[in-house]
Order: sequence, then C-alpha cells, then structure tokens
Amino acid sequence: MTQEYPTSLGTSDADTITLLGQNLADDLMGKVGFGELTLWMVTQRRPTQSEVRVFESVLVALADHGFTPTAIAARITYLSAPDSVQGALAAGLLGGGSRFLGVTEDCGQFLDAVLAEAAEIPTDDAGFDALALAGGLLSDTAGDDATLVRADGTHVAIDLPKLFDGDPAMNLPVHDGDTVFVQRAAQFYVYGEVQHPGQYRLPRNTTISQAISIGGGLTPRGTQRGAIVKRLDADGKEHKLSVADEDMLQPNDVLLIKPSWF
Repeated sequence: MTQEYPTSLGTSDADTITLLGQNLADDLMGKVGFGELTLWMVTQRRPTQSEVRVFESVLVALADHGFTPTAIAARITYLSAPDSVQGALAAGLLGGGSRFLGVTEDCGQFLDAVLAEAAEIPTDDAGFDALALAGGLLSDTAGDDATLVRADGTHVAIDLPKLFDGDPAMNLPVHDGDTVFVQRAAQFYVYGEVQHPGQYRLPRNTTISQAISIGGGLTPRGTQRGAIVKRLDADGKEHKLSVADEDMLQPNDVLLIKPSWF
C-alpha cells in the first residue's frame, strides 16, 4: 500500500502536471488568472473573488510608470551593464521605499484601522462595500463625541474613546433610519520653537507639555519656560496667558514656544 502525503509542490508524470492539487491544463490554464494563482500559492487556499479583486487592484496600483526613482535606478543600471538584467531589476526593487511602495502599506494600515473600529466584521461583499463607504473615522479631524439620532428623533450621546476601548454600554445597535453624527474635533495651534508648528487635533485634557510633544518636541533653541497661550474670550477678544507645563489647553488656543537665550 502506497502512503500519500499532501503537498503544495507541483508534481508531474508522463501525462499530467499538477499544481496545488489541480490539473494544470484542465483546471488552471484559461480558468485561473495569474493574480488569483499567486494569492492561492501564498495563502495555501483558493481566494474568494473579492480577495482576488483587492489583490489585483494592489498589483495594478504598484505598476511603475514614467520617471519614478525605482524605474530610473533600473534603467541606469541596465545602461551601465546591459548584460546584467537581473542587476537592473534588483536595483529597482531595492530602491522601492515608503514614497512609492509605501502607499500599499498605508492602504493596509487604513484597512486595519477601519476594521478595528467596526463593531462586526462584514461577511459578504455588500457589508464590506458599506464599511468602505463609511470609511471609519478621520483620525485628524474626528472628535471624541458622537450622537446617535434615532428614527423617532431620540438623541443618544456616544463617548468614542470608551467605545473603542470596548465599553459595551457605548456599542449601541443602529437600526434602519438612524443617523450617527460624529462631531468635529477641537483644534489648537502651536508655533515658535517646535519641530513641526501648525494646527493639530486637541485630545481631551491636553497639557502644555503634551501639546509640545504633538508638535514634534522642542527645537534645539526652544524652551518650555515662558510659554504663552493666546486665547479668545466669549466676546472674541484675545488674551495672552502665561502657562505652566501642566496647564491644559482649550479649543482654538494658540501656543507660542519661545527661544532660549542661554
């Protein structure tokens, strides 16, 4: 009795070639695309049509065109050594970094973030399409509070940090006709001697020290001593306030970090 061992390696005899347990001529050629076969070989299972569409879309998006750095590196290497095509290909691949190949990583991180925020992972194409249209929260502009407006007009406050921390009291079911409104996040501004001056989302209870950290930290000339906050009162009049490290910012505050002269 001959014992059989499962394998994903290709096998052949005088009449057939077998790959992934499939007859190459009868089951694969003309019926399975290159992208589907590649994903099948990597995952060791036949992918769904939705997975194939996403995978092939990524491959299409990765196609280099024009004077991209990776294409230029490959071309220059080939011009220098036309007898070394493999060297030119290697140069192009090794030159692929975060600016061009990194967009695929960004897409993966975006997908992971959206799935992490989803109450339930969809089980069909329609569910994933709806999730994609929702797109999750915009991390730079979404606030910490949301309002669930029921079809009957009832308003329910949702604490988003508690929701994402797994608080079941915040994970309310949404019914047909309901609307979820996510408030825009409060903003603050930091300028002066910080690494990345500009406008930023204001998380709850942000201190002066934390705001400086959000702005990339101090420059070599910067100091937290003598920091100034410009704040508008209810009448729109601006006030300049001296602040300490643990003082908290308010929405629309402008934080000025001064240089150190010693």
